Amino acid sequence: MTVCMAQDTMTAVWGDVRTGKLNVWFQRIALKTGTHTGVQNIVNESLPAVDVYPNPATNDLTISGIGIMAAAIYDNTGKLIMQQKASAGKVILNVSRIPQADYFILISTQLGNVTRQFTKL
Repeated sequence: MTVCMAQDTMTAVWGDVRTGKLNVWFQRIALKTGTHTGVQNIVNESLPAVDVYPNPATNDLTISGIGIMAAAIYDNTGKLIMQQKASAGKVILNVSRIPQADYFILISTQLGNVTRQFTKL
């Protein structure tokens, strides 16, 4: 969520992906007069459907879905751990040699990028 104050007007923008779709809302309120735009949904997009399994993983991590092109694993500091291009619509990453921790996977698809989290045991 982002909130900005300019003079007597407050503007807020926030988003949500919990339903599997990207929704972005906007609202502007003039604090002196109380007039506002009301809450407006300004973006409503479906995120590309991808499956990441097993999660947690010990050896191989599989990423599958329509239009998968590549996947990259990042640690919690943003450091790239490994990446691989897709073959036949899926990516299989051997995670057996990375330390036990929580990681982020950036999945590139023909419809856009998706980020997922997984745990290495």
